[in-house]
Amino acid sequence: LQERQSGNQAYRGSDAKKAMYHYERALSILNVVQGINSADQDEVLRNKQIVLRNIAAVHLLNGHFGAAVDCCTQAVEISNGNDVKAFQRRARAYLGRHEYE
Repeated sequence: LQERQSGNQAYRGSDAKKAMYHYERALSILNVVQGINSADQDEVLRNKQIVLRNIAAVHLLNGHFGAAVDCCTQAVEISNGNDVKAFQRRARAYLGRHEYE
């Protein structure tokens, strides 16, 4: 959670490189963490979803639209199709790639 917050602070300060560094560290931690019960695991997955969306936002900022699409798709899958922000960011990435269908 601390890495994600550091990434958010860097993103707000327009330091995309530093934000990406912190978001990727947060994701690497979340990829190895397992909740001890279903509520804890749900929290891990929710944080992973948020971090993936944040990474996508940095990719959009840098014009890396394909990477943004990939991150958003992962976030949507984690949420079982209930992540509106991920859908919005993925749509922006498709627009950036000039994919309109």
